[in-house]
Amino acid sequence: MTDTRPRILVVEDDDPTRSIIAAGLDSLSAEVLCVSDGEEALARVEDFDPQLILLDIMMPRVNGFQFLRRYHQECEDPAPVIIVSAKNDQTDRFWAERFGVVNYVVKPFSIVDLRRVVSDQLARTEVASRS
Repeated sequence: MTDTRPRILVVEDDDPTRSIIAAGLDSLSAEVLCVSDGEEALARVEDFDPQLILLDIMMPRVNGFQFLRRYHQECEDPAPVIIVSAKNDQTDRFWAERFGVVNYVVKPFSIVDLRRVVSDQLARTEVASRS
């Protein structure tokens, strides 16, 4: 039997935040893969084939914007991306928009609000895939 649960890739270098996000998404019955930086995300994204990516900006090795640049270059049909970051200045929001980020959640966040944003995006993605 094929697993039809939505696949969400969480890219977050802070262990406690990564755990909070994963636990918060548990009620969505999604398959969640958590990685700690953009380099690991790039290595896993093709095989995991996520329907949604939650992405921090400030990470070691490959930061969020470097990940986005390479991901869009290497992927023919990139998944929607939601930024989850403490960075909240206009420059970061500008670049997020340029990379087609679908939403921007600022840390600290309410897990209820994050879950709503993720659930809404998954619903939009499902509707678009049926069209």
